[in-house]
Parts: sequence; structure tokens; C-alpha cells
Amino acid sequence: MMFADVGGAAHGLIRDGKLRVLAVTTTRRVDTLPDVPTMQEAGIANYESNAWIAAVAPVATPAPIVAKLNRTFNDVVASADTKWHFSTLGWQPVESTPRQLAII
Repeated sequence: MMFADVGGAAHGLIRDGKLRVLAVTTTRRVDTLPDVPTMQEAGIANYESNAWIAAVAPVATPAPIVAKLNRTFNDVVASADTKWHFSTLGWQPVESTPRQLAII
């Protein structure tokens, strides 16, 4: 048994039928694995584990610049091309705010 990033090396193994996926760790099913249950659906209550990527800036970056960068990144994340590309990796992009990152 192992936990693996669907978008990493496991993707090819899953696609080729060499790796059996029992569940995903997100709270909703993964678009590229629609028949695979979540851990919660598989009977493990309140389970969630996600990987994430963030863009950061120096602490003294002015708020208007942070806001502009955030809007730009969110526009990219929301684009159809990005969603398609990420889906081929098994990733599900989510827009966020600087505040959401600050509480992690």
C-alpha cells in the first residue's frame, strides 16, 4: 500500500493498469478517476489530505501588488487550458486568496 500523487509517476501506472487505486484522499472524487471512491466514501470518516502549490512574495510586498498577483494567478488557474492540462495530471486546480494561504 502507498499514498501517491495521482499526477506523478503513479499516473502512468494507473493508466496502464499496473497500479490499483483503492481511494483518493480528497473530499471529492478526482475527475480523472471517477469510479474511485474518496477515503470517506470508503469508510474512513473525516479523512482529507491534499497537496498544494503556492506562489509567494517577500513579506514587504505592497498589498496592491499582492492583490494583482493573486488575481493574475487565479485567472490562470481558472482558464480552460490550465484546467485541461492539470486534469491530465490528475490535479484539480482551486483558486485561492492570500488570506487562505496565510492560515495554512
